[in-house]
Amino acid sequence: MNFKPPQTARNPHVRTFKVDDNFRGVVYAPEGGGTLVLLKVLPHDDAYAWARKLDAAANPVTRGLEIWNADALERVTPTRTRRSPRSSGGSGRGRRPASTPPTSP
Repeated sequence: MNFKPPQTARNPHVRTFKVDDNFRGVVYAPEGGGTLVLLKVLPHDDAYAWARKLDAAANPVTRGLEIWNADALERVTPTRTRRSPRSSGGSGRGRRPASTPPTSP
């Protein structure tokens, strides 16, 4: 079999291989060789698309393979654009968050 990495794969350990004229398999090839892990078999173009957006890594504690859709996580994970009041040099003490209404005496 000819295992080849997709051109724009996020993970250097992801490989695809031809199953037949219509389908490709997607595998995870661990660092240092060893056993390949079959992740999915899909129609040709779908296999390449899936392989490009996935990321995977071995969990250091369980030694299990974790697989996630990196493209989807980037879309739903907000990026930090503003600094918090505490990181701007002030102590943050004595301040009330803007959303907290004042209390009556």
